[in-house]
Amino acid sequence: MGRTPLILAVLFLLGFLGLGFWANERVADMPPVIQAVIENNPQRLEQAIQDGHDINARGPFGMTALVVAVKQGKPELVRLLVEHHADTDVRVGKLTLIEFAEQQKRVEIAEYLRSLQ
Repeated sequence: MGRTPLILAVLFLLGFLGLGFWANERVADMPPVIQAVIENNPQRLEQAIQDGHDINARGPFGMTALVVAVKQGKPELVRLLVEHHADTDVRVGKLTLIEFAEQQKRVEIAEYLRSLQ
């Protein structure tokens, strides 16, 4: 990997974690359902879904809103996304969504996802 892609990947990761000064600008470029999850805004998420935005839209690195909600440890948003038919079979690298939740130590979310099987 060349330096430029590596630098961009690091900057995105910092922004995703809320550590970049430019994070708000980067979030604005993402699908509305992902924006709402990053902002931890259930009302905005509901509105994006009602407006017909793709609940399984992928952002950078192929992440869906459901993956972001699991990563951020937001059980309310995970449930809301699942209720609106978000794809729970999405994989995070080689991990299932349940394995990813467990890796992130999101026990409540992992148990919820397991209950859907």
